[in-house]
Amino acid sequence: MPPAIRWLIEPSPPSGGVEMVYRFAETLHRAGYDSKIATKIPHDTHFTHAAPLVHYGDEGLSLSAGDVLVCPEPYAQQIRAGVAAGARVWVLNQSPHLMLQGMDDARCFGDLGVERILVTSDYVRKICTFIGETAPLHSVPCVINGALHRPAGIKKRVVTYMPTKAPELAALILGLFWRRYPALAGSVEWRPLKGLPLAEVARELGEAQWFLSFSHRDSLGMPPLEAMSAGCLVAGFLGIGGWEYGTPENGFWAADENMTECVEKLAQAITLVDTAPKRAEAMRAAGAATAARYDKASQDRALLALARDTLGPIVG
Repeated sequence: MPPAIRWLIEPSPPSGGVEMVYRFAETLHRAGYDSKIATKIPHDTHFTHAAPLVHYGDEGLSLSAGDVLVCPEPYAQQIRAGVAAGARVWVLNQSPHLMLQGMDDARCFGDLGVERILVTSDYVRKICTFIGETAPLHSVPCVINGALHRPAGIKKRVVTYMPTKAPELAALILGLFWRRYPALAGSVEWRPLKGLPLAEVARELGEAQWFLSFSHRDSLGMPPLEAMSAGCLVAGFLGIGGWEYGTPENGFWAADENMTECVEKLAQAITLVDTAPKRAEAMRAAGAATAARYDKASQDRALLALARDTLGPIVG
């Protein structure tokens, strides 16, 4: 029988990264593996899932020799404890901006005894390679839920945006836009997407003509992809990791944190709808095709191939 797989996660604010851990556990559980979420403190999620949960106390998580413990990249203490207990420790690395926390004073995860690393974007892989990571890297892509993020029947003259990652920068850019293009700014409705349930965010994106991206230091950047899937014209920042998918054909992209360029790109996006609707539709189609590459089937294939190759197939 393949070993048990425990995906470690502790309570944290709702995020796509937390959901990713649950989805990975869920996928392997449905495939027949003993794959469960392991958490010390029961907590609610902002999404539904079918991943089994196991709770553990102060004595720690019970693992047998050969079992797999999957830790998020900043969990230094848990990574060391898992290796010391004889578990096969994997790291789910979704952020190069957090991964050094998980290494403590080690040069890389491999030097800590980590068996392998799951990376979720080209940017994460690039940074791991840059530091000379010795543990094998396995790419498991992120997923855009196309069934949830889809265009509404009628697009409204609305610019949506998510200011959470860089609120000061967002406020500056909006202020600059109003001063640079007052008539254009007054011709649209502005809707910040902050603190809304996931379904409400999807509805807003589906109705909006435009999405202004404030991606900032992202490993991939899901909101622009979700907006593309929902049929928005997207302008703004790709937050480093988003350059994996951003092209001149699928959006109006500004160099990260270049405020004046961001203002000009948004003005171009709004103007395109008014002056060249066919070109606008072609860009929407290119964006939708880009988002469609991040599908659940691709993620499942990568994860199941990794499980078969490293843990063995499910028998029976």
